[in-house]
Amino acid sequence: MARARDEAEPGDPLGKLGAILRAYLCFATGNPAHQRVLLSFPKGVGVSWSDRATTRPGGKVGLIVIEALEACAATGHPLRVPPQLACQVILVGAFGRVVLAQASRGLYDGASVPEFVTELMSLVFERGVVPSAFDA
Repeated sequence: MARARDEAEPGDPLGKLGAILRAYLCFATGNPAHQRVLLSFPKGVGVSWSDRATTRPGGKVGLIVIEALEACAATGHPLRVPPQLACQVILVGAFGRVVLAQASRGLYDGASVPEFVTELMSLVFERGVVPSAFDA
């Protein structure tokens, strides 16, 4: 996710956010068991993605997304909710949709994982903005 962020077009915070989320979805769909471990917070190790002392991978995932959302808001793409809540909506929704796809073994006929996450993105931004690098 950090590499995708760093390789995205400089000066395009929406593109960076899209690249970050595509990297997450690529990892999550290809590594279902690792995805569950990635977003877990073992007892006593951290309880929030915004807990800067958390050294678990889940904390780093959340911070990357929060920082990207903050950059979007700072450059004229206002959020409907605070960045920490927007991050939770996006990552919990993405996690759930990936799990649903895995559990259904491809038989779920609803929105695809990228389509679903694109809709989540449009819900957290004021004007229904969708990162250009994440168009489904």
